[in-house]
Amino acid sequence: MAHTGPLAGIRILEFSQIVAGPFAGVALSDMGADIIKVEPLRGEDRRNSGAVVPNEGKYFQSLNRGKRSLTVDLGTPDGQALIHRIIPGSTWCS
Repeated sequence: MAHTGPLAGIRILEFSQIVAGPFAGVALSDMGADIIKVEPLRGEDRRNSGAVVPNEGKYFQSLNRGKRSLTVDLGTPDGQALIHRIIPGSTWCS
């Protein structure tokens, strides 16, 4: 996905849910940042709020448009190792 804008070339790992963090990620994505939303294996709890299509509720879509998603079990050594491999060159948004 090609990004344009003042934040093009910046990758942000987002470890947030509910409203404030995801909204910040949408704003950063709108300015060109590459947002990778890190979710638990089951996905964010609000993925199915008001969903007609499973895992694609409008609440979730509105706060996560323009992002890529990655499901990771952060409680395991493999999950932690994966995040450590992605961290170089990334910024945090939590």
